Amino acid sequence: MEKYLSRISVTLLFLAVVVAFYLLSIFSAIVIPLIFAFLAASMYQPLTIFLRNKKIPFYLIIPSISIITLGILFLMYLIISSTVVEISTQSDDFAKTLTHRIDWLASGLERFINERFHTTISVNKELSQLLSKDFVTNAAKGIVASFTSFTNGFFWFSVYFVVFLFSLPNYRRYLRYVAGRDKLEIVTSTYITIQKFIYTYANIKLFINLVVGILVYVVCVVFEIKFAFLWGFVAFLLHFIPFIGAIISVLFPSLMALIQYDDIFVPGTVLILLTVIQMGMGNIVEPVMMGNKLRLNTITAIFGLVFWGFLWGVSGLFLSIPMLVITKVMLEQFPDTAIFGRIMGFPEDTQGNRLRTWDPTTIITKSFDSTHESETKKDK
Repeated sequence: MEKYLSRISVTLLFLAVVVAFYLLSIFSAIVIPLIFAFLAASMYQPLTIFLRNKKIPFYLIIPSISIITLGILFLMYLIISSTVVEISTQSDDFAKTLTHRIDWLASGLERFINERFHTTISVNKELSQLLSKDFVTNAAKGIVASFTSFTNGFFWFSVYFVVFLFSLPNYRRYLRYVAGRDKLEIVTSTYITIQKFIYTYANIKLFINLVVGILVYVVCVVFEIKFAFLWGFVAFLLHFIPFIGAIISVLFPSLMALIQYDDIFVPGTVLILLTVIQMGMGNIVEPVMMGNKLRLNTITAIFGLVFWGFLWGVSGLFLSIPMLVITKVMLEQFPDTAIFGRIMGFPEDTQGNRLRTWDPTTIITKSFDSTHESETKKDK
C-alpha cells in the first residue's frame, strides 16, 4: 500500500511540475518582469540596510533608489532604441555592402583552398545564403521589434521593482507568517542564501560586463566603427548569457567593420582584439572573481541555458544561471531532494572548494546519509 501511495505521489509531483512550467510559459509576459524586478531589488538590499543604519528615513531611501534606477534604465532605452532605429533605416545599404564584402572574402578563400589543397569548395554560396540581404534586414527588424516589446515589460518591471523595494526589508516578518515557527529557521536560511548569491553574482557580473562593454566601446572608437556605444552596450548585455553571449557580441562590431572598410586588416584586427577581450574576461578574470560561488557543473549550466531559453526565449537565456542556482539552493535544503541539488553541482570539500579528484559514488552516498540522518531524527 505504501509503495502504491508513493508512486501516486511521484506521479502527482511530476504532473504538478509539468503544469507549473506550462503556466510559466503561458504567463511569461507577467512572470519574467517579476523575476527581473526581484533580482534587481535584491541587489539593493545591502544598500538599503546601510542607509537605514545611517538613520536616513525609509520613505526617502526607496523613492530615491526607484527614481534613479528606473530613470537610468529608461534613458539607456531611449539612446539604444534611437540607434537601433537608425540602423534599421540603413539596413538595406548595409546588407548590400556586406554581401559584396562576403563575396570578395569567399572568392579569395576558395582560391586559397584550391591552390593550397588542390580541391574545390563552394564557400561563396554558403556564406552568401547565411548572410544574405534578407537575413540582415530581418535581423534588424527583429531587433526593432524586441525594443518595441520592451516598453510593456518595462512598465510591469517598474511596478514590481518598487513593490519589492518596499517589501523585501520586512522579509523576516513575512517568512514567519508563511512558514510558521517550526520551519522558520530553514526557510529563512534558504532565503538568506539566495539573497547572498543574487547580490554576489549580480555585482561580479555587472563589474565584469561593464569592463567588457567599455573595452569593446574603446576598440570601436579607436577604429572608428559606427555605433560604438551600441556595440559596447550589446557586449555588456550579452555577456550575461553563458557560452554563446560572448561569441555573438564579437560578431556585430566585426561585421560593421567589414562593412565600413575595403581591406581585411581592420576587420580582422577588430575581431582578434574583441575575441581576446571576451576570452580574457570570460575565461580568466571571471572564474577568478566568481570562484565556486555558482556551484554548478557545466552540463547543468548548458541544460539550463537550453531549457530556459526554450521556455522564455531571450529572457530565459539571461535568467538561466540565476534560476538554476536558486533551484539548486532550494533542493539542497530538504533531505528528500538533496540528491538532485548535488547532481546539479560538483563534489566539494569541507570548506566548499571544488575537489579535483573524486569518487562519483560520494554524491549518492552523501545524499543517502543525509536522508538517513533526517529519518533518524524523525523517529526520535
